[in-house]
Amino acid sequence: MELHEILELHLLSDYSGKDMESHLEEVNKIIGHTHRVLKICEAFAVNLKLEGTELELLKAAAILHDIAKLDEKNGEHNRLVEEAMMDMGIVQFADGKEDKVYEIIEAHKGGFNPSSDIALEAAILRMADKLDKFVKRPTKAEKSCKDSYCKILNYFATKGIALPQKFIDTYEVIMDKLK
Repeated sequence: MELHEILELHLLSDYSGKDMESHLEEVNKIIGHTHRVLKICEAFAVNLKLEGTELELLKAAAILHDIAKLDEKNGEHNRLVEEAMMDMGIVQFADGKEDKVYEIIEAHKGGFNPSSDIALEAAILRMADKLDKFVKRPTKAEKSCKDSYCKILNYFATKGIALPQKFIDTYEVIMDKLK
């Protein structure tokens, strides 16, 4: 079974009494968005030459970043991510790095303050998620992208961590293509 099929089954199993047609519509939107975010993450990863655990963490976070969107309960996100990771066979990373997947996912919204060891992966996921917004609302997406980009730049500057030039270049190329 393909990864997207497992994600779809997991999302469908979270059906909570809404009419099935609108639930399926929401599931399809989330799957489409997730696929596009994963592709954008992969483009960043190729340009930044990410591999090994960093790439695995990024891909897992990209696939799971909106898994809780259909769940109406608060505070259930990490539980749902954990269940989906188990359903998809992403049960464990070396050295218990599944917590890093949660942290990367958390950094894709709101404030941006991941631990420095996954800051690049978190920055990539956050920008990929914002860049995908151009599909629906280009004007709003441009502001959202710029705001997130500024948060990321500020975070890296404050922490004294060099943001790779390839990240900046990749972001600028994608932005130019989307405008």
